[in-house]
Amino acid sequence: MVAISMTTVETEILHPLSESKMSLSELWDECPEVHEILSTSTTLDEARIRLYHFLNDLEWEYRSGKVELHPLVQSTALEAIKVFKNIISPQNEVITQVSSLSYLWRLARGDKSVLSELDEGFLLEFKHLFKAIAGKPDIYPSFLLKGVEYFDFSRISGRAAGVARSNYLDEVGRRMEAWIKRYPTGLDPDVIERRKQNRQR
Repeated sequence: MVAISMTTVETEILHPLSESKMSLSELWDECPEVHEILSTSTTLDEARIRLYHFLNDLEWEYRSGKVELHPLVQSTALEAIKVFKNIISPQNEVITQVSSLSYLWRLARGDKSVLSELDEGFLLEFKHLFKAIAGKPDIYPSFLLKGVEYFDFSRISGRAAGVARSNYLDEVGRRMEAWIKRYPTGLDPDVIERRKQNRQR
């Protein structure tokens, strides 16, 4: 194995789970299958192998169409599965010298001592990762597109598909621009004029 030089950064615990009002159920409720695997695995290696089987099966369900998701949600779910596989891989643990899987396994099995070793941020990171894995990322469809029906462009082809896609993206662009304009920048004419007036006071 190729040696990789690393810079060690000490982990800082600002909001330990031992003092947090957050409940572990907030994490496990997002993907109960992960909790079941972790809590019933007697060793870390068993948990790792079973998680890989679960993630591979779930990925196949998404890719085979057994689970119907918005295309953007499916893309996010597949990427989240890939990320989680990388996080729990033995190679990643060697490189980072940290085992997030070990922390998750200990949490799932009720090891109270691990609560003082983890920050709230750890729980939140995996909560949202599990939401994405389960196809519930809460980012698509965007609230900006509320009322705009997503069109399955794969059902048409040629110029008709191009026009439909262009119209859809035009509407997305209009809504994004309107939202961004709510927040002025330092280059907006009105802001520049106010700065000039302030300098003259």
